[in-house]
Amino acid sequence: MRIFSAIFVLLLAAVFSGAAVNAKSATQSIRADVFAVLEKAQQSQSQGKSKESRIYLDSLKARHNTKALNDYELAQMWNFYAYAYLAEDDYVHAINAFKEVLKQKDIQMQ
Repeated sequence: MRIFSAIFVLLLAAVFSGAAVNAKSATQSIRADVFAVLEKAQQSQSQGKSKESRIYLDSLKARHNTKALNDYELAQMWNFYAYAYLAEDDYVHAINAFKEVLKQKDIQMQ
């Protein structure tokens, strides 16, 4: 468990280090409808309902397949997935979700 906690911290540090900032891109935001779904997923997660949380996230992922989410929304969605998988001790899926966060190109990192 400690090794995966360390990996989690390292991945978060990589995401928020600002190493790959695209200075020319505009700051993206989360739209209200996407925020509402992420909020429901977070509430489920905070109640220990990881599977319910992932159901909300799955609805966002379905929208992603239609290219309806911007990179920042995708990064947040994948970050929530990673947290849900970590809560279930599913480290393989958590690491894969963090990799998806890192794939998002047009996000402002500070």
